[in-house]
This record gives sequence, C-alpha cells and structure tokens, in this order.
Amino acid sequence: MHAYSRARAHDNDISQTLRGVSVEILPNAECDYYYGVMTDTMMCTSGYGGQGPCQGDSGSPAQMKMVDGRWLQVGVLAFGAAYGCEVGYPSGNVLLPFYVDWIEFVTGFDFSEYY
Repeated sequence: MHAYSRARAHDNDISQTLRGVSVEILPNAECDYYYGVMTDTMMCTSGYGGQGPCQGDSGSPAQMKMVDGRWLQVGVLAFGAAYGCEVGYPSGNVLLPFYVDWIEFVTGFDFSEYY
C-alpha cells in the first residue's frame, strides 16, 4: 500500500513536493483500539517508524500496486493521529470500492473499465 501527500513545510506553506510512503494494511481492530470509529467500509494502515500521514493529509489517496504493475486507488485517508505523524500510530482510510456506485452516480462517469 502506498499513500501520498503534499506535507506542509516548516513555514506552514504547502510543499511543492509530492511525498509518498509505503504502509501496511492492519486489522481494523488496531485502528479501533486507538480511535474507536472504524467501520466495515474502512481500512486501517500502519504508521510504523513515523511513516504515516501528517497534519493536513486527510483526503490523500491510498493506492495498491496490482499484479500487472498498475496502481489502483483503493482508499482515501480519513484520519490519523492528532499527535502527529512521528508517533507511529495507525491511520484510517475510507475504502473506495464501497462508494463506486455513488461516485459514478454523482459524477456521471463510468469507472468499470478501471476495475
């Protein structure tokens, strides 16, 4: 799993550098332990070694590399630790497959060729 963001620089301006980090998918119980808000339409990802989302990263994509080499967005970052990305806490992501029908309805776009 790979997550991306444009982390804020020290002067609080949004960075011009797109950053990515590899994270592991964890059991939802792990995120539920810390936050108590996980549902079946969410996915928990690791923050080991301070490698996770930082303040302002909500809405960032979570992608998986498919067997054929393509990257597929499977989630959207919903929340991470309020203490910052350095603490190593896991983060919660909304799982997009549960919302594809709604997204297609709202946008009028057919995504079926992509999955």
